[in-house]
Amino acid sequence: MSIQSNEINRYIPTVVNYKKELESLNVQLGKTTLTGKINSLSVAETLFLYMEETQERFAELQRKLVNSLSSSSLDKVSKEVTFKAQVVIDILIRNLFERTADIGFLATDDDIRKFLQKDANISKEFIASRLQEYIKKYSVYDDIIIINTQGDVVANLDSSNKLQNSKDPLIEKTLSSEEEFVETYRFSDLQKNKKNALIYSAKITVSSDPNSEALGVLCLCFGFEAEMKEIFEKLVDPKTAEVVVLTDKKANVIASSNGS
Repeated sequence: MSIQSNEINRYIPTVVNYKKELESLNVQLGKTTLTGKINSLSVAETLFLYMEETQERFAELQRKLVNSLSSSSLDKVSKEVTFKAQVVIDILIRNLFERTADIGFLATDDDIRKFLQKDANISKEFIASRLQEYIKKYSVYDDIIIINTQGDVVANLDSSNKLQNSKDPLIEKTLSSEEEFVETYRFSDLQKNKKNALIYSAKITVSSDPNSEALGVLCLCFGFEAEMKEIFEKLVDPKTAEVVVLTDKKANVIASSNGS
């Protein structure tokens, strides 16, 4: 058995217990053989050779049994981990997919369009109230931000976010895009308090006509950390030492069940 296998076996309780029992039996067999040699000098030497051979075969059987048990335990753990990893991805993909519907719906809201066109009947407070109602239904967002074509923040929900003008390239990318939405995950001045922000942005236009004039950009800031924490809490057993992590294509850790 390799050093690596021995290291792994230390963390498998079933393997540790059976290994101790087998080692104890092997020690007793060794003691019996030694005692027989000392006290029974008249016994044929072939009997002791047979007992020693039996002890060696027992040791080999012990090794095979421990290896088999270890392999079986690791296979079970591997399947459980694979299942949990797949569930994490499936839940996350489903939740993020739902956000694409949110951004498309809210970006075509008539009151938001009128607000960006400076309709006197649509105040900033009224828009803030509309956005707040939306947040109550979909609590997965940290902030909803409305930006005009010059990058000015004309309305948002997070009172701690005092940003007045954004230089984030996602604004220009969204305004020039023919896609229904743009997904961005990185640092953004739209959420300076985060190392990386997950933002869904869509162009707000005068009407739903494909050639309609752009009025601004709607940004839905997804509460990624809180979402991953909730997913991990439902799947990870706190009684074990397991850690589930989400990585990007470069193997950089994006989220971890232990908070690191």
